Amino acid sequence: HGGGGGGQGGKGHGASQKLGSDTPAAEDSAADSLEARSEFGRVVAEADGLRKSASKAGGAKSQVLEQAVSLYGEAERLRPRAAPEALYGLGVCLRKLGRFEDAVACFERCLAQIDQRSLDQRSFRGRRS
Repeated sequence: HGGGGGGQGGKGHGASQKLGSDTPAAEDSAADSLEARSEFGRVVAEADGLRKSASKAGGAKSQVLEQAVSLYGEAERLRPRAAPEALYGLGVCLRKLGRFEDAVACFERCLAQIDQRSLDQRSFRGRRS
């Protein structure tokens, strides 16, 4: 199995060619983040739908699950640090496909992200001004 090849797909170069040098990079980052969040949500919803419908797909169950695996992978590439739901769905699909070691790895990564979120939230709540 290979990794996620292809580094620069998708986005054009226009976003980095702003007129004027006073535009903060944070604005571009925030816009990309908002766009990525929206696309992430759409992709995860589509993958969830496929995963849930796979049991009704009869002989095409494996094909449907493989489509969901591909979409969950896309979701993780869109937002690698905010993808526990994508990792969970991916793990479920891999388990149903009999790819148990890969499924366990996904579930472990999912739990690690959830644990990190909990730590981040506790740290934030603990700060009082």
